[in-house]
Amino acid sequence: MLNRTDRRDGRRENENRAEMGRGLSSEDRSTADNTVETAGWLRFFKSNYRCSHLDLIEVNAAGTKKLETARYIINPYVQPYRTWAIFLHFLVVYSAWICLYEVGFVEVVKGDLAILDNAVNAFFLIDIILTFFVAYVDQSTGEVITEKRVIASRYIHSNLLNDILSTLPSELIRMVIPTEPFIVSLLSLVRLYRLRRIDIFFAGLEKDSNRNYVSVRCVRLIAITLFAAHFAACIFHVIGKKHVEKNGRSWLQEVPINSGVLYRYVLSLYWSITTLTTVGYGDYSPVSSEEMIFTIIYMIFNLSLGAYLIGNMTVLTVDRTRRTKEYRDNTDRAIKFARKNGLTMECREQILNSMQLTYRADSVGFEYEDIIKNIPRALKKPILFSLFSEIVKKVYLFENVSEEFLFQLVAHLKPRYYPENEKVILFNEPPAEFYIINSGEVGLIADPNGTTYDEKLVDGDIIGEIGVLCNRPHRFTAKTMVMCKLLWMDRISFLDLIKTSIPDGSIILENLFEYMRKNRNKTVAENGLKYFKYLLGRGKSDLPLSLHFALNIRDYVLMQKLLKDGLNPNETGKNGVSILQTAVVTGDKDCLLLLLEHGADVNHCDIEGSCPLWEAIQKRDEDIISLLTDYGANFVNSENVSSYACKAIKYQNMELLEDIVKYSGDLSRHKGMSAPREMAMALGNVKFISFLIKSGVNPDIATTDELGSGKPDKRPIVVVSPPPSKHMTGIASGSRTYTETAMGKRPVTLSSSSTFDPSAASTSASAGPGIDWTGRRFYIRVIISYRDNQIIRSLVVLLPRSLEELLRIGGQKFGFNPIKVLTKEGFLIDDIKVIRDGDQLFLSDDR
Repeated sequence: MLNRTDRRDGRRENENRAEMGRGLSSEDRSTADNTVETAGWLRFFKSNYRCSHLDLIEVNAAGTKKLETARYIINPYVQPYRTWAIFLHFLVVYSAWICLYEVGFVEVVKGDLAILDNAVNAFFLIDIILTFFVAYVDQSTGEVITEKRVIASRYIHSNLLNDILSTLPSELIRMVIPTEPFIVSLLSLVRLYRLRRIDIFFAGLEKDSNRNYVSVRCVRLIAITLFAAHFAACIFHVIGKKHVEKNGRSWLQEVPINSGVLYRYVLSLYWSITTLTTVGYGDYSPVSSEEMIFTIIYMIFNLSLGAYLIGNMTVLTVDRTRRTKEYRDNTDRAIKFARKNGLTMECREQILNSMQLTYRADSVGFEYEDIIKNIPRALKKPILFSLFSEIVKKVYLFENVSEEFLFQLVAHLKPRYYPENEKVILFNEPPAEFYIINSGEVGLIADPNGTTYDEKLVDGDIIGEIGVLCNRPHRFTAKTMVMCKLLWMDRISFLDLIKTSIPDGSIILENLFEYMRKNRNKTVAENGLKYFKYLLGRGKSDLPLSLHFALNIRDYVLMQKLLKDGLNPNETGKNGVSILQTAVVTGDKDCLLLLLEHGADVNHCDIEGSCPLWEAIQKRDEDIISLLTDYGANFVNSENVSSYACKAIKYQNMELLEDIVKYSGDLSRHKGMSAPREMAMALGNVKFISFLIKSGVNPDIATTDELGSGKPDKRPIVVVSPPPSKHMTGIASGSRTYTETAMGKRPVTLSSSSTFDPSAASTSASAGPGIDWTGRRFYIRVIISYRDNQIIRSLVVLLPRSLEELLRIGGQKFGFNPIKVLTKEGFLIDDIKVIRDGDQLFLSDDR
């Protein structure tokens, strides 16, 4: 919603932005209005209720309950102000009734009636003041105006004068204009101007989808009728009263002299209603010429009012019965058509059942076509996606397709209702469309003359997809077993949609092929597979084909044809996996050779770093490895050699590691090769470490220390036992050295010298950084604490190499000279080797 604020140069600026659509240019305003409506439309379709008929400006404004207004500006759509407006509507009804009553039956307004009138006028005076601060909607632009100067100017030039005149008390009018009380009462009729509020109120109720339109319209017509009768009764009485005061003839002469005001009001209203309804009993009738003239004018007015009432009631009645009449007319025409053309009784019943189901669906609010066609296209897609996406995702044909494709697909789906025992698809019918079962059950009959169901389909199943994709007549008859709601889409639109998204089209074809291959005994797929291969082999398919699809169905001829037609031999699929890498994984050597001959990149890596040669080495397929290497596959320029080597060491596979080194060239040229060496040292496998060092891996650890100095870390590496794994079998028992400590068996450290010697390992299991079994560096952290006057001060530090160094660090941090280290239970620690990662230590200077 747009908002206009005050600026020094007088220009408009969209500064306050509402939740949807605000802050847009005039060209984009219609798009913003459509966006505001989306939530309401979704609620309508999900609940199948009728939509609101509010225009865009009113819908947009009414939805802006959180409108950001300037200071002292009232948002007209907040609940407090709406409650105030409804309260004023009751005062308007009272004011309109009492001002006519005072003219006709009260000579001088005084006493309690005057106090009540002044109280009502006071409320309207407050409303006049508030109106200077209430934002309003500019009907020409749809802007919410919140500028004080503009609001005041609009009110001054429109309704201010009439509102002030209608608020003036009768006592003040008599003081300013000393005249007869009757003239003063006539001047008070200006209060009828307030009735414009009631007209606006009823107009809003008629547009409110939460209110019954017929009921609101009837209440409005009744209110107009009663007000006209009240108006005529008051005027007719005042004319007769003036004649009686002048000793003239009047209809009031037939009324008892001592009758009260209420009795005379009832008689006047009785005369007004009998005249309005053209009954005219004649017991009370005009006598004087003035009364007759007024009666003539009133009867002419009644003709117009009667025509207005009858016309409105006719429209309401006809509108409620229009669909029934259309249904009856269509049914009669269908019956005449069936009789004239000699259709069988079965065909007649199917026609009538279909028409009856359509009428019933429309009667309960399923007017899909009537509603959807009037919604902007930008709003249709999110609405339809919320309606149909869940059922479409259940269809096997659309498994693993992208959300974007589903978003486009559901925009073309249309619902259609079928009664029980209705034929949806006929045997040998051309494939014009396919159907998705939203609800109900559909049976398939393979025999053209049969009546027994060979297969039953339920919610989420699809009908006719093979015929649509293979462009062949349907080889079955589909018939509803119960009342069904089906989603259908025509073949041309579906093929056009597939052609705009080649990857999703390939997935759909693979899903179809896989379904036909797994369900050869089913009615739908029995003959479809052979015909599908027949079309693909001769290139007669209208579908966009890919190399991945040809590989998945193991069709060498189709792949050869696609490559000859110019398809890219480096075609990639999900996660950047190339078609060549997929061929290696599947072991299809014919397709692999065909791709290599057409120039496929043998060293292409996917986003996870895997390449065709690496996949072949892991499979230990010497034929494929030889074929790839003949076409130049190697790891010389690969950036993933280190990760390959880590995997080989992790699974203790020396053959795999030897192949990596074999196809990598000089390992000293590859980055990150210290990680495999460190992992091998963490596992304590002398054979792997020696092999890596002999293959050119730098024996020094090229990682930075915990201080971030960037210099090589020359400290010993702590070997931490890896968790048990099924992949870590065959490790020599002597490849790992343990030392007995107070804490039990603990792994020893290994020196980082160029020659690996377990005997040279240090026994300081806690000194400095460590390497875990995955090759990642870690540090032992401890919490040192100091009790200072019942306050415990704590600090997290890295564990140094000795207790003396730990005491020195604690003294510097806490500002005292500690002499011993204690556990949190109070036990003395005399060896740093018993300290573990995460321990809490207390420093003490108590000797």
